[in-house]
Amino acid sequence: MKTLIALACASLFAAAPAFAQPGRAAPPPPEVLATIPDLSFAQQTALRRILIEQEDAERAQHDRLRGELERIRTRSAERIHELLGEDGYRRYAQWRADADRRLPPPGAGPRPPRPPGPPSPPRPEPPAPDTAKEDRPAPPPVPPAPDAPAARRDPAAPPTPPLAPPLPAR
Repeated sequence: MKTLIALACASLFAAAPAFAQPGRAAPPPPEVLATIPDLSFAQQTALRRILIEQEDAERAQHDRLRGELERIRTRSAERIHELLGEDGYRRYAQWRADADRRLPPPGAGPRPPRPPGPPSPPRPEPPAPDTAKEDRPAPPPVPPAPDAPAARRDPAAPPTPPLAPPLPAR
């Protein structure tokens, strides 16, 4: 019986990639789920069922969206046909087909460089730096840190008291 179930699961998983949509990963097989630490067989089965339900829901949503996109494209083509007429629509369709052939498919790498456009307007020159330092007041002196070494302290400053009393001598 176990062999029959394993054989059925193996054939299901072997056929699953044929039905999978490009770019979508199928739910992992039970052998892969068995490698998750501290997961019981019942949890593995339930997890697999949830992942399959998710995949089915995503596929159904994708099919609905694909149908809606086709309706939008059909309606747009009808409106363009009404706007341009028969000959204009043929010219537009030919232009569109040529443009689609010139561009690489999505994800195929960088697009060709764009033709150069009009030159950019010149940028304004930045203002000259202010060199008159005598007009500015001097910044206030920064007091030394309390734990700064004596060599860095101002010699005219009074000595700072120690933070802790000295240890008694033994």
